[in-house]
Amino acid sequence: MVSIAEYEALAKPKRKQIEGCQQVRFGSFLRTSKFSNNLIFFTYSASGEKKPMRTAVNQKRKGLRRGEPDYRFEIKDGNSMRLVYIEFKSTKGSLSSEQKQFFANHQGLSNVKCYIARSADEAVRILEQEKIYQFKN
Repeated sequence: MVSIAEYEALAKPKRKQIEGCQQVRFGSFLRTSKFSNNLIFFTYSASGEKKPMRTAVNQKRKGLRRGEPDYRFEIKDGNSMRLVYIEFKSTKGSLSSEQKQFFANHQGLSNVKCYIARSADEAVRILEQEKIYQFKN
């Protein structure tokens, strides 16, 4: 006999985590790549990750906000710094209202670029375009 909880777990459609799979591919690339000497720092934001409620509440109390893109890259540009943000979305995915606001708040700034990547390969092309990473044979 199957309990109600077990039945519900079996009956739930599995979430296709296409974005998550692409982020893992991109993360693997980041861990094994050599970057431009101008790259100061990069990080992944887990603000959109599914997590236990206690963790989510604590992160919110500490200042974690919705809308931050998945990846942030800090690049030295002379004696200034510029930022590149990359948000992963599935082919049919769209920005949340908080993400739209984040992109709008940063639009037109000369030292900030915000991108949407639909695949790990597209994110690598963004890094190449921004001269954060140069592909060498």
